[in-house]
Amino acid sequence: GEKLDEFFSRISVANTDYINMSLSQLVISLNRMLKQLSVSRQIEREYQYRTFSANLHACDCLEQKKDLLRQFCEKIILARSCEMQNKKNDLIERTCEYIRSNYANPMLEVENIAEYAELSSSYLRTIFKDVTGRAPNEYITEYRMQKARELLGTTDYTTKEIAAAVGYLNHRYFYSVFKAK
Repeated sequence: GEKLDEFFSRISVANTDYINMSLSQLVISLNRMLKQLSVSRQIEREYQYRTFSANLHACDCLEQKKDLLRQFCEKIILARSCEMQNKKNDLIERTCEYIRSNYANPMLEVENIAEYAELSSSYLRTIFKDVTGRAPNEYITEYRMQKARELLGTTDYTTKEIAAAVGYLNHRYFYSVFKAK
């Protein structure tokens, strides 16, 4: 909003041709940004360069043009935000799949998972918690305990064997975690 206000304060003192040229360049730039994002066909049509330019030039005053451009910028910001959230969701889903495939590995730690996801450990923790509502370590533990419950109910394995099967080298630690959960 501030940048748009700055832009309009700079062009407001110019002649009509300069204003129209500046607005056209801005719309072209915004349209390029919009094309890089995954947006609905309706938004693409609504903000297609020719359609939007016609709507912009139909405005009676600069304030109306600024409002129209502000709406366009808000659409781009919202589309970008949705795209980023979808990417985070996809990444965390792949990460959860990795955990489900490797839960029996006693060396499975956030650092390994972050390496798989090509992220830093701290960023993985942040987005994992944002998307799932829990830390990656909590997810690993809960998944391991779920698998341990299944093994207890469907096999004749000893608890020591189950501890090893779900990724715990120390069976006493497994007991304490299982009891706590």
